Amino acid sequence: MQTSFHTKIKYALGLALALISLCISNTANAQITSDKGWFEVDYNAGCNPLTITITNTGLNNSTLFIDFYGDPDDPYSTDGFSTTIAPSQSTSNQYTTPGKFLIRVVDTSTQSNDPEDRIDILEVDIISPAPIDFETYLCTQNSVNVKITNGNQDYDYFEIDFGDGSPPVQTTTGTSVVSSDYTYANQGTYTITVTGGFNNGNSANCATPVTETITTLESIATPQIESVVVIDETSIEVTHRGLDPNVYYELVLLRNVGDIITVKLGTGNSSALTTTLVDFPFLNTTTDFYEIFLLGAPFCSPTYQVQSNSVHSIIFNLGTTSVDQQFNTEMEWATSTQNFSGAELLYGDNRALIQPLNTAQGTETISFDDCTYLSPIYIEKIENGAISRSITLTPFNNQVITLPAPEAATAEYTGNAIDLAFPTPNFPFTAIEIFEKQPDGSFNSIGTSNTLYFTDTDISGGYSEVCYTYTYTDECGNISTTSSETCVELEGTLRIPNAFSPNGDNQNDTFTVGNGIFIDFQMLIFNRWGELVFQGNDPTTGWNGTFNSKPAPIGAYVYRISYNRDGIPTTAKGTVTLIR
Repeated sequence: MQTSFHTKIKYALGLALALISLCISNTANAQITSDKGWFEVDYNAGCNPLTITITNTGLNNSTLFIDFYGDPDDPYSTDGFSTTIAPSQSTSNQYTTPGKFLIRVVDTSTQSNDPEDRIDILEVDIISPAPIDFETYLCTQNSVNVKITNGNQDYDYFEIDFGDGSPPVQTTTGTSVVSSDYTYANQGTYTITVTGGFNNGNSANCATPVTETITTLESIATPQIESVVVIDETSIEVTHRGLDPNVYYELVLLRNVGDIITVKLGTGNSSALTTTLVDFPFLNTTTDFYEIFLLGAPFCSPTYQVQSNSVHSIIFNLGTTSVDQQFNTEMEWATSTQNFSGAELLYGDNRALIQPLNTAQGTETISFDDCTYLSPIYIEKIENGAISRSITLTPFNNQVITLPAPEAATAEYTGNAIDLAFPTPNFPFTAIEIFEKQPDGSFNSIGTSNTLYFTDTDISGGYSEVCYTYTYTDECGNISTTSSETCVELEGTLRIPNAFSPNGDNQNDTFTVGNGIFIDFQMLIFNRWGELVFQGNDPTTGWNGTFNSKPAPIGAYVYRISYNRDGIPTTAKGTVTLIR
């Protein structure tokens, strides 16, 4: 190590005379002295590019070799010395790269073998600082707080000019946030400028000073809650007027059982109108109601100075349901009696009134005339100029609704058909479905009607009566249970005349043989030669006295009638005389 050191010193001395004329500069008054006092520099910190001038103080009466880029982690290395400076002479170096460097000098006159005895050092800091970021917070009584949010930069201090002509304020650096408070003598508009500086440095090449214009305020406005809406079991939406960005706010919820929930909103946002507490773990809107209000404090104040209007939320639950003449559901509600002047039970987006609620708490059964009223419902009240709305619930939500059974229909013979008439159902309907009893006792659908009437023209054979039931469907698709049975006896009475006169006088013009319903009815008529002149299946229509579309001759004709009665074939035979 010693041999290497002496070799380098001899080499350096050989260069001294050649370099000395290049290194001598005008003597300057150094501001910062090295560790041993052998040299001085005008700056030990600054932003690149930074030119630093070094002066040999002559304290050791020796020409010094200089290293401008010494390693702070290896201050006594013998490498890097290439420039000389005579006593009382100066030279300069421009730093273009950021970093921490050691300016080092070697005393060539001493014969010590210890580098620490022969080397003197001074550290310089070359930086490329980021732009200064700062925020301003207005306070009452024309005060302002300036927060430099990247205060841990390499500056030694920040200088804040508050723009009112008073001397700038200096704050120290070194923390992520640097804060400074200031109070103006008068309310007005001012431009705040922040710059960075060095105690023993040159900030000429550093970041451009940053500015912000503010208008001071003497007081802050009272916040106003516009509405409180319960969204679900753990969510409440609070709508308020835009909050002042220079004020710190806290949303307070006082639970009706006595404890307090606070939500720190931070500084306001002039455009933010809604704060939603979504899935907030301490909320239970089905069991508790809350008094809700805002507190506001200017940033410079440790205490809240303003409080908004207070609004209470509403508990609203639906319970047991039933259907009779109406749709019925139990409901309960509760809110504070404080400032209570009445509430309303509403439904739909158009806020249609169902009924007023004159008490702050209660339980009752509400009824709806038809299914179209089973839309989302909610409770609403006005309190301290704000709307408080409960959670929105739908009666019978996700329930399968079965309507009560309607009364039995009435039935009437009409020729070979049966006319059914249905009583008006409890609720408006869209369709009635009719079922007919089958021989095995089951019921099959035979048709639908959108009126209170239906005619069955397809009478089933084999029995002496037919039975019907029906259901109806309301406007929402809910179906009733089945009505009780309506039965009609299928018995007809034969009344067979012995003559008829098809002469067009509307008196006995046709040969008809009975009234009522005959199952599997058939009537055959033969002339005296046994020729079939008529075949029919309707006892009430009968034969009109024609054959092959021409009037049949007068005389006697043979008839044969057959039908089914209680499953037993029945026949009737005889003659009838055709006269004109």
